[in-house]
Amino acid sequence: MSSTSTLIDRFLAVVREVADARRPHAHMAELTAISPTNWQNVMRRKQRPTAEMIEAVARVWPEYVAYIATGKTTLPAQKVPVDGVIELFDPTDVVLERLGSGAADEGRWQGMHELPSEKHGATGQINWGYVGSGPRLLSLNVLMAFNVPYGVADVLKDKFCDDVISALPVQSTRLTQARIEQWIDDNREFISWAAKMAVANQAWADAKSTEEMDQARAMVAKVKAMRP
Repeated sequence: MSSTSTLIDRFLAVVREVADARRPHAHMAELTAISPTNWQNVMRRKQRPTAEMIEAVARVWPEYVAYIATGKTTLPAQKVPVDGVIELFDPTDVVLERLGSGAADEGRWQGMHELPSEKHGATGQINWGYVGSGPRLLSLNVLMAFNVPYGVADVLKDKFCDDVISALPVQSTRLTQARIEQWIDDNREFISWAAKMAVANQAWADAKSTEEMDQARAMVAKVKAMRP
């Protein structure tokens, strides 16, 4: 299964991988208790995957959750696109440099000339060692640098900030690759939920008609209620 650039692309790639090629819609319906017509519409891109579909796939095939949510594959040497942009560098320790001794002094991510989020129009001053907008921006960028797609990283950034970034010392410091990967491993259930939330948020952003807005609003509310 090849890497694809968006969460929905990856979801559909998984569905095509696991479904019986001779009768994919009926097969998915049997395994998930979701109408074959709905599966047909999704696989033909006539509608977006619903929260129920994503939840069902995650339940029946949990081994694919990380791939759907983050785009990571089991092939360590493979470059994984982040929303269509090949990863900026091989994930490694995040070296943070403080130009002073306090949180009010400018902080830099050593070696990063352009933050991943800047490609999505998110700008500002990164920071760490407390909870706030700067640490949340750093959280977003660290997750994206580790190949978490923008939409999912945007959902995850508050928790990552609370758990990891806010706990760093305010001075120059190093956030190890092992610590980041441990957080990802410890939060698989939350990441799975974040993937569903990202789909719901995108559905809301793309909604144009009143009917689409109502459907997207209901989807967002339902997924929010599922938060672990």
